Amino acid sequence: MILDADPADQTVADIAAMGGKAVACHGSVTDDDFADRFINTALDSFGGLDIIVNNAGYTWDNVIQKMDDKQWQCNT
Repeated sequence: MILDADPADQTVADIAAMGGKAVACHGSVTDDDFADRFINTALDSFGGLDIIVNNAGYTWDNVIQKMDDKQWQCNT
């Protein structure tokens, strides 16, 4: 599932225009295969992976440290 590829592709283009190297891995973090695809994209493109920043999430209008297990595991 591709949520909105255009912003990611534009970011890749902007980074390349400044002389950098970037790649987008489109999809939803809720897809079962996304984590493997994400890591493999990094390994294939850059030969390694130093850090992952996951900015996707849903907090049920609550701060993350107060979420219970049910809220954390919810995919909808």
